[in-house]
Amino acid sequence: YYTECLYDACGCDRGGDCECLCTAISNFAEACNRAGQPAKWRHNRLCPIQCEYGSVYTPCGSPCPKTCDDPFG
Repeated sequence: YYTECLYDACGCDRGGDCECLCTAISNFAEACNRAGQPAKWRHNRLCPIQCEYGSVYTPCGSPCPKTCDDPFG
């Protein structure tokens, strides 16, 4: 992952360096999560995620909202 991450972050020409770096780190973190090793790497100064009012970002949460039919989302 290191070589691919370095290549993706440094060789990217879209959206600026931060977008490319965040995408590369996000892909690595997703692989860690799939392997059972969740990574908490986002914070206010590194690739922050803006949530709608009343919502909280959770890296391992379900992307689906909770409903009466599916209370776990």
